[in-house]
Amino acid sequence: MAKSVRIAAVYIFLLPVLIFAGCSDDDPVAPIQEQPEPLAVSPDSLATMFRTALDEMDSQLLESLLADDFRYSLNSETIARNDLPTTFLNRAETLQSLGLIFAGQEASGNVLDAEWGEITGVRVTHFTQMTDWEEAGDFSPYPGSVESSWNSTLDFELADGASLLRADQRLNLYATAVDTVLSDGSVAQRYELVRIYDWLDSSAQAQKSESMLLGEILCSYLVPSAPTAMLTLSDAGGFPYALIECDATGSMDPVHGLAPVAFNFADASLEGRWFSSWREATVFLRSEDAPGTYPVQVTVRNRWNLTAMAVDSVTVAVADPPAATTGAILVDNVVGAYQTMATEALASQLDDQFKMILRPEVQDEWGWSSDFHFDRDDFVQAHTQMFRGDPGADANGNVVHPIAGITIDVFEQQAAWQQVPPQDVYFGGVADYFVPYQVGIGFYNADLSHRFLVRQQVLVYATEIDNMGTTEYRLVGLRALSSSRKTDDVGWDDVIALYR
Repeated sequence: MAKSVRIAAVYIFLLPVLIFAGCSDDDPVAPIQEQPEPLAVSPDSLATMFRTALDEMDSQLLESLLADDFRYSLNSETIARNDLPTTFLNRAETLQSLGLIFAGQEASGNVLDAEWGEITGVRVTHFTQMTDWEEAGDFSPYPGSVESSWNSTLDFELADGASLLRADQRLNLYATAVDTVLSDGSVAQRYELVRIYDWLDSSAQAQKSESMLLGEILCSYLVPSAPTAMLTLSDAGGFPYALIECDATGSMDPVHGLAPVAFNFADASLEGRWFSSWREATVFLRSEDAPGTYPVQVTVRNRWNLTAMAVDSVTVAVADPPAATTGAILVDNVVGAYQTMATEALASQLDDQFKMILRPEVQDEWGWSSDFHFDRDDFVQAHTQMFRGDPGADANGNVVHPIAGITIDVFEQQAAWQQVPPQDVYFGGVADYFVPYQVGIGFYNADLSHRFLVRQQVLVYATEIDNMGTTEYRLVGLRALSSSRKTDDVGWDDVIALYR
């Protein structure tokens, strides 16, 4: 074939060089420098070199012609007939298949079941340009490239010498110009292939039923690489939830590199919600759940539906609330502790002089005096019993179901923080600032058969403290105001009273 002619030409060129060098004992033999592949200086020369690479089974030349993001787009009939999970071969896959063909390997790919042996030669018997090179439009897969259509017939000779595979189709070639630095440091423009699309209409295929498409032959040699799954877990801290941080950036598909969209995280034991943030180079996943040790797995699936899985485990814990350097952070800390039912975190936000002012109707129901309120110890004790799932009791001594879960539906600030006037009968001289909040809280038992729904306006009081030179805020008071008029709603102070 043409490959042997090319090799012979190299030896003919070397012979006079060696003879000439041998004529003088004084001059050393100059090292033989490998000649660089010629540049495709135009789309036409690119097409010619592409034909040459196929005709001479030249993998090195072919590799120099394909762009890094090259795709061989498969014909729709090839995809449908063989039930392929993808619509294209990328650069690595195209070079892999043609490299095996050029090397005389038997068709043993796991994408298609091929029934022929090794290929001993390739003949491009027909390669005719059908359309001029035209600039691809904005809706082209490769805007800025030029495209042209070529009728081609490729004969693949089989080892038995009596039969061949014929790829008879029209190839659409897409080329783009790029700058390349030459060995002397100068810059030249060359063209490279960014896409090849093979197509053949149904009528033409019916007339040439013995023919195949080039893409189908390529798939017969393709052995897609399985992906690699890597997973690193760590305790990411976090408040109010325990956070698991998953780093799967080492997960790769060797054929087409990092594939973040192919990651599928799954938990082996968690029932919490998962939050993911996909990035080109960084993938983190975190789970909001109770403290504990958890196994987590990641599954990586590439476009050939090949998968890999990695499993790791991590012990996580809830971090302490952040320093309440603003009133907003203070409220967020209280809300976070409440919805996660964390007594210690809640208590850490309370000032020593904390008190909750109750509505008169609550005082009357329980037979308390008009100046009765929950102090810090009352408030912490009630929530300790509530959060650990102890049953409560109403004013008549009837048992009240334990609380298994709490949802914060609304905790909305209604106005700006204001200074507490000195004449405030409850918090004058005690609190520094106050703000009204609209509160919506759901308290549920284990099977969700019983619930308390709080819909109420509450005044929130905060005081400044000096924590080692840093100004922070603590919750010094809550004052329950009117509750919703709905018959199934209760006040926040109603619920706390049940578990005091």
